[in-house]
Amino acid sequence: MTQNEMSPSRWGEPTAANVTLVRLRWRSVQVTHGFDLKTLAGKLLRSGVYVYEGCHDAHPARTILYIGEAGAGSSSGTLASRLPSSLSQLGRMGSEGAWCPWAECWDLVLRWSYVERKSVREVERLLIRAHCPVYNKQLVRGANGGNLVVINAEDKGRLMPVVASHYFHSTGWPAQADGPVV
Repeated sequence: MTQNEMSPSRWGEPTAANVTLVRLRWRSVQVTHGFDLKTLAGKLLRSGVYVYEGCHDAHPARTILYIGEAGAGSSSGTLASRLPSSLSQLGRMGSEGAWCPWAECWDLVLRWSYVERKSVREVERLLIRAHCPVYNKQLVRGANGGNLVVINAEDKGRLMPVVASHYFHSTGWPAQADGPVV
């Protein structure tokens, strides 16, 4: 779309656009003290995106804490191989080998959805940009593809039902409105 096509005089009118639509079917599990990630990991043998949701001292109401991906790079081929290191953002392994959350976060839920390997990184970045998670805000202001629409369905928790990269990166927005301020 050109600047002219997105001018305010055309807003409110239907506009044809070529977009890539990714539908995500979310699943979840409660993450508690002593959480056994190994049992769950055996079921997560595909590429995808995941979200840790819960409460945090700075956000006592439920919020999205961390968004990650697995499968875009050679070292993170599946959700099962990526989740253990990302879980360390929210806690640690205790002396008996049981996972314990850090004191500043509680009531945690792990959500995941499978995504084709070729789309994983772009989907993760759009989700981060749209939701501004507590623990990984570094990509909120980063570049994002301009034609992606993600639909979050089923057990999506706090994820918005629909996010579109056009909202964050469009020639129709003034520069100061390009994305949330962090």
